Amino acid sequence: MTNKFFAVVLFGLFIVMLLLAFLVGINVYRTLDTMAQAERTERLDQAFLANIIHANDMADVVEVGEGPEGKALVLRETLDGETSYETRIYAYQGNIVEEYVLADSAYVPEKAIKLSDSDTFDFSYDNGLITITTDDGTAAVALRSKEGERS
Repeated sequence: MTNKFFAVVLFGLFIVMLLLAFLVGINVYRTLDTMAQAERTERLDQAFLANIIHANDMADVVEVGEGPEGKALVLRETLDGETSYETRIYAYQGNIVEEYVLADSAYVPEKAIKLSDSDTFDFSYDNGLITITTDDGTAAVALRSKEGERS
């Protein structure tokens, strides 16, 4: 009788430990999945900014503008030899936004397209390398064209 009781208790203890290990594993998986999704989102936001810059990568296109809440990255393009347009990327009310407007027109952040959430937006341009800093981190974008900065 004692041997049977001991075997049943041991089996019950084994089942309880197995369930506890299963629950801990589920918790660990959820935590790792949440972290991986956040990392993917951060990389996606930075890759999106890099793609905007690469799409406008021509000689003499990079300018520093003054947005409503600080510096703005301005990428100027001239169509049909006369009309100039600007792609402006800047911070506004906790977001990184993009505007595509006629060159030298006023900033209208209410009409800008939200790219990502970020309270921080800063950038520098040096020797063909644009370095952008947001809440998600820092991304460096090498311009393929030479002489990207307008004087």
